Amino acid sequence: MGVLTLDRDKWKTFKDANNLSKSSFFKKADVGPTIDKFQTAMKKFEGSKSEKDLMDAFKKAEALKAAFAKFINLKEAKQEMTPAAKQKLEKWSGELDDYVIKLAKFVKAFPDILKLNDKKEMDKQLDQFIL
Repeated sequence: MGVLTLDRDKWKTFKDANNLSKSSFFKKADVGPTIDKFQTAMKKFEGSKSEKDLMDAFKKAEALKAAFAKFINLKEAKQEMTPAAKQKLEKWSGELDDYVIKLAKFVKAFPDILKLNDKKEMDKQLDQFIL
């Protein structure tokens, strides 16, 4: 499973499988809600193909990376993080980096398509960059 298909249920399954207990109220990384926001932003951009929604997807991807890093730090401090779980989280963070880089390359290569909000042409070009 990749980070682009990660949802709240898969996150809970990952935490349960790796014995990662819930964090206290004051020391939460809030990965679950951040995953929801990221997925919502991705779907919104996929539907609208607007520059505004693209920038929101960028922001949500960065927020999710930060949530993963905070989660790792919290769980390592409690000595709950296994190497395998950490590796998976770092892999997901790397996938987010790849996604953001691909979107950035698209923006740089096709600024006119984005500004004109040409959904048909954007779909065609995005397939080359994202997939």
